[in-house]
Amino acid sequence: LERRLAPDVLAGYRMLMEESLTLLAHHGNPSTSVPSPGPSPTPNPNLNELSSARAIIDRMDLQMLDLLNQRTTQVLAIGAYKRQHNLTVTDSSREARVIEALERANGGPLPNRSLTSIWTAVFSESKRLQTPGAQAGP
Repeated sequence: LERRLAPDVLAGYRMLMEESLTLLAHHGNPSTSVPSPGPSPTPNPNLNELSSARAIIDRMDLQMLDLLNQRTTQVLAIGAYKRQHNLTVTDSSREARVIEALERANGGPLPNRSLTSIWTAVFSESKRLQTPGAQAGP
């Protein structure tokens, strides 16, 4: 897998894996779980496992958000370059190459079909942000 990923993607992947392993090592520690909206009427061990799993996902979501924002910073720089050099925003062949590379690197369980759907949305927003007058920010 590592040989098929760009260095920045690999760094993000490693960061996610390290964080996941750290959270898994603290499984059952109340400080790593997401606070519940209210007390549970009866204790349920499965609920604790669910809360722990959701806490891990919540942390990963924040890491993915950070990576998407880092990616967007690069997208905006590329958009400025394209405008300065009168290049078109869309590069369909690049999008196809990126998706093909990700599919080759994908070890699952995320199906390639889902991966393609997610990246198509990422590309769509990236192109929108590269168009003149597009607003970036929260």
